[in-house]
Amino acid sequence: MVKVSDGTLFSIAHIGTLLPPSPQHPLSLQKILHVPKLQHNLLSIRQLYRDNHCTFEFDYFSIHVKDNTMGDVLLQASSSSHVYAVPISLP
Repeated sequence: MVKVSDGTLFSIAHIGTLLPPSPQHPLSLQKILHVPKLQHNLLSIRQLYRDNHCTFEFDYFSIHVKDNTMGDVLLQASSSSHVYAVPISLP
């Protein structure tokens, strides 16, 4: 079960792994929770770091996820509102 801020509980349908697109290196996202009743997909920055040991640079319009060793950009996402839209392709 997943509990949201208002205390509502939602059932987890599946737990899996996802590889978001990246030009230099596929980022691995482990323990992805599929919760069908949630309206939005959420990404944990902390879990992304734990799975990939990368760094993050935020500015007003974008986020850059970088390789911790070489500094190569692994993923870029932009924002025009209150969230960063991360491009994810599902198989």
